[in-house]
Amino acid sequence: IVVAGHSLGGQFVQRWTLLTRFWEKDRFHAVVANPSSYAYLTPKRFIDGVWIIPNTNSHNNYNNDKDAGHVPCLGYNKWEWGLDPGGNYSVRYLEDTLREINNNSTTLIRRFLDRKTIYMIGSLDQCNISVSDNNTATADWCYSHGLETTCADQLQGRTRYERHELYFESLQQLTTTTTTMDQTDHPYDFQFQHHAVTVKNVGHDHSLMFNSPEGIYALFKKGGVVRSNVADSTYLREEPIKSKPDIAHDFR
Repeated sequence: IVVAGHSLGGQFVQRWTLLTRFWEKDRFHAVVANPSSYAYLTPKRFIDGVWIIPNTNSHNNYNNDKDAGHVPCLGYNKWEWGLDPGGNYSVRYLEDTLREINNNSTTLIRRFLDRKTIYMIGSLDQCNISVSDNNTATADWCYSHGLETTCADQLQGRTRYERHELYFESLQQLTTTTTTMDQTDHPYDFQFQHHAVTVKNVGHDHSLMFNSPEGIYALFKKGGVVRSNVADSTYLREEPIKSKPDIAHDFR
């Protein structure tokens, strides 16, 4: 059973995979394509080249500041951008899930990272200009297709492509197999089942994403992305991937 979504659908699939109780490890996998944001598993964000907890010593300030790491953003890690309680609205399925695991975030993180999930991103999904900013006279103009730009979103990156890269790096930091950090910082014991792939020369287009060789392979585990010179390109094998392939758009 494959649960897949693109853009807003990708946002839903990532969060559903994180929280759902209805998951059978040997039958399910999720495909998350070109989402605008992710639910982070820790409060750390990538700011000025370092993974840190942002300074939130001020009022809640959701805005479009491109330098979001330097503005107060008190709600940046509340649901839907993170796991902190007290977001803008009550989410029954989040509350139910946390209650069932006794509000143990470690249990939730371990369970999520053990669920097979593929993150797809188009290499050209790097636009951050809204319709209201449209200026056809600008040579480098491109339409963002509804990129969300609150400060909580901006703390995840400036474009969908950047947010994809940073989110996947945040997941890798939680594993003991892909980092050299000590166990006290990463107390999770699990098999890392999350993988990422870039679809070259595709922007924010669900049809091109899912009909690409990478998309077909992500959905159906067959097609033309397995390359003989890249041992780690078969992303759904039972052993976790431990190294990044040489070809940028192969699965990692």
